[in-house]
Amino acid sequence: MTKDNPKETDPARTPEFRSDSSKNILNFANLAIAVILLGLVFFLIKIRIILGIFLAATVLSVLLTPAVQFLEKKRIPKILAILMVYIVIFGIFATAITLLVPVVIRQAADVIDAYPEYRGKVIVLYEDFRERLAALGIGHEPGNLFDYSSLKQQEALSSAAQRAISQGWQIILASASVITTMVSIPVIAFYLLKDGPVIRKTLIHLIPERWR
Repeated sequence: MTKDNPKETDPARTPEFRSDSSKNILNFANLAIAVILLGLVFFLIKIRIILGIFLAATVLSVLLTPAVQFLEKKRIPKILAILMVYIVIFGIFATAITLLVPVVIRQAADVIDAYPEYRGKVIVLYEDFRERLAALGIGHEPGNLFDYSSLKQQEALSSAAQRAISQGWQIILASASVITTMVSIPVIAFYLLKDGPVIRKTLIHLIPERWR
């Protein structure tokens, strides 16, 4: 009798077994990658506000870098150069706001003054439309939408005031969030401008050299 060759009889060494094993490993790897990607997306969604702040600060620092480098070439210390650029930027914004706010207020006042005229035109159009419908025998006779009694006006104002009070806390939180964001962006951009090269080198050295 001849002795069987174990290499020929071992199922683990057959091509079919190796193929199935490779497919299982590949499927497991794909599943693991999908789970990791989903977790990463969920994590990014949770911190999207923080990412947005850092992204805006990074863009701001990149935009201001040429001006800071120009002042540095004039032998101005970096911190002083950054502060000078900030002062110029904030001065431009303050000037723009100073010039625009009176215009907006004036336009709003014009709209308020013209409101009675616009309201009269809308009433005329509404009445004409209702008469045309009545002449065609369409629909029923609706109440006058513009004939509000004093009591109804008071009820509307009271309801609006109650809604404003109930939403006041949310408005305060939203305002605080906006203010915090607006303050955080230039502060982070300041440190990126000041220590940008150091941060860049640190991040690069955190990555293994063969992966860079």
